[in-house]
Amino acid sequence: MLFRSSTKTGKGIAGLNAGAFQTSNTFTGLGAGNYQLTVREANYNVCTSTSTTVIAPGVDTIAPEVVCPANITTNTSIGSCTATIIALGSATATDNCNMSIMPTNNGPMSFPLGNTSVIWTANDGNGNTKTCMQSVTVIDTELPTLITSAEITVNNTPDLCLAYPSLTPPTVTDNCDILINNALNLDGVNDFVSLGNTIGNFGTEDFTIELLVKIPDVIGSREQIIVSKRALCEANSFWNIQIDEAGRFIIEAIGTAGGQNINVTSTQANFDDNKWHHIAWTRSGITHSFFVDGDLLLNVNTLSVANFTNNAQLNIGKSDCSDINQPWAASYLNGTVEEFRIWNVARTQTEIRNNMFVELSSQANLRTLHHFNHGNYNRNNTAAPGPIVNTSDDDSGNDFHGTLHNFSLNGLFSNWVGGYWGSLFNDAPNAFPIGSTSINWIATDRNGNTNTYSQEVIVVDDQDPVAICPTITPTVTLDMDGNRTLGANALAGGNSIDNCSIIESSSLMTFTCSQMGTQSVVLTATDAAGNFNTANCPVNVLPPLIDASTTRTWMGNASALWGDPCNWSPISIPEASTPVIISNAGHAVIVPSGIYTVKSLMLQPGATLTVQSGGSLRVLEP
Repeated sequence: MLFRSSTKTGKGIAGLNAGAFQTSNTFTGLGAGNYQLTVREANYNVCTSTSTTVIAPGVDTIAPEVVCPANITTNTSIGSCTATIIALGSATATDNCNMSIMPTNNGPMSFPLGNTSVIWTANDGNGNTKTCMQSVTVIDTELPTLITSAEITVNNTPDLCLAYPSLTPPTVTDNCDILINNALNLDGVNDFVSLGNTIGNFGTEDFTIELLVKIPDVIGSREQIIVSKRALCEANSFWNIQIDEAGRFIIEAIGTAGGQNINVTSTQANFDDNKWHHIAWTRSGITHSFFVDGDLLLNVNTLSVANFTNNAQLNIGKSDCSDINQPWAASYLNGTVEEFRIWNVARTQTEIRNNMFVELSSQANLRTLHHFNHGNYNRNNTAAPGPIVNTSDDDSGNDFHGTLHNFSLNGLFSNWVGGYWGSLFNDAPNAFPIGSTSINWIATDRNGNTNTYSQEVIVVDDQDPVAICPTITPTVTLDMDGNRTLGANALAGGNSIDNCSIIESSSLMTFTCSQMGTQSVVLTATDAAGNFNTANCPVNVLPPLIDASTTRTWMGNASALWGDPCNWSPISIPEASTPVIISNAGHAVIVPSGIYTVKSLMLQPGATLTVQSGGSLRVLEP
């Protein structure tokens, strides 16, 4: 029997019966402490050990087992670019000693966009721990918001039946940062941008070349040039950045002396995934490094510092070998570029990471900076509304501007397109017809979420037509009674003009004897929008054609004057061969000063004829 000694009195306070005596006995359930062994024979003789056995506390070296909760994919919180309320679940733990372990984790209060590794730790309290990892992926599915007028009204462009309005882009907001900008798409056939032959001559100095690229699947055996400075396909001094058919990046360079050549390919592949990637090539002394999305992919030393100087153009999208149809000659780039930079220092990995997805401005050591943020996305950049956008500005202030070659500058390819940080474009025509046209503004954030806003563009024709009289003046000949009607629209000769279409009109007009001579008639030109203009057009009103021998009868309708044709019937002043009858109708006739001759003269009863002083009336057949 084993007794535990009391640390206070030394007396046995607990006993364990081992059963029948054996050469070797095992006692279980013992805690740490001091023990004496007592052996009692069957006749109850007792033998007690004179020494105390000390049992030390047990040592637990077995780590617990821990199982993480399932990986989580969740959306960003509404209005935020992070996820702030995420139920991670609970990890479970088992242990040989401690059955009540509660694993803990290092998850942040707010999870950023992308993948975050959460470490769960189980601690059994005896210094044994074990961890597992849970992946939390936060994705952005929240659409950008567009704010603009639902309807805008503009006037026609002067002298045109359409308009080239300058549309005000909507205000675009997003839960993640959004910057509306453009990029430049190269078609892989013959598009390239040349920046002159001075930039890119690094000599033996340090440098950094970086840009954002989005390249679809590279098909075929030929590599594609991203940036190059190579003259006439010669191999005595040049440098290139390329991508091959496996989607691997390549840096290739030859200096002006031997032992300095570089031709290395990244082991990582599939960067031709039509997604944006930031690439950077740095040289610091003899060390060349190549980074993709801030990660170091290539690091190589040359035997000495190469001298990179030649008279070649620095080209984006081709080298001078690209027109050679050979497998070894890298072809034109099929892809999209933006934020091209060259520095005269070797940027550190930290500097590259901190600025790779930031649109920079002019600063120290930055030799050239091309945002490619020009033109109109998915619009005609060669014509109205224009202007023609076939150059790329150097925003570093050093004037290494670029010239675009062979770009169609129209549509979604070989043109200015949406950039990395977000894009906004519309499907509006270059010219808007008169009336209402529906257009769509399409905003895309940098995570590919797209939202559309429809807008009505109403073009109002507010330009008056110009009424122009007929080239030949119309003539109206009165009838025998001194009347004649000019028909409606008789002046519509088609001379009037308008920016759209017009209808000419003039009123029905009846002319009388008193209107003989040149009269004015209004011509009205009216367009489809209701705009109108008038012109006073001349009309010649002529007397009827009457034979001189036709008898004239005095009617006195207009006045008493002999020489007024409106007083005669038919309306014509008598001539020397004209028989004349003087009736007693109307005004009494007066022969004014002057000599008048008629063939014959008959006065009806009650009629009078007065010849004024100085007047003379000769009758040839009295």
